[in-house]
Amino acid sequence: MDETIEFEDGETEKEVELCIFPQRPLEPDDVLQLVLSEAEGDAFFNPNDDGGKAIGLLTVTIKNSEAPSLMERLVDRDNFVAGLEVWKQQILASWKPEEEEPSQWKP
Repeated sequence: MDETIEFEDGETEKEVELCIFPQRPLEPDDVLQLVLSEAEGDAFFNPNDDGGKAIGLLTVTIKNSEAPSLMERLVDRDNFVAGLEVWKQQILASWKPEEEEPSQWKP
């Protein structure tokens, strides 16, 4: 992803929105980096941080969970839950209570 983030005078923070997908069992950790470069005007990067004077660098590691259980390795939980919801909708769509005739109804 290559986007431009612009700061107004005096502004020191910006939010960057990311979409992080769930990890699957046994998947390695994910690493992403946010790199800020080409500072203009009075902006500068801390020469003592990662990236030095040239860039601002933030490295994020998304750790996968510990080794999954045997059940987690055998059953894809996401698809199982989605299947349960489909079954529920099918059952509800097929069930219609019998309607009583108005003349048979007694309060």
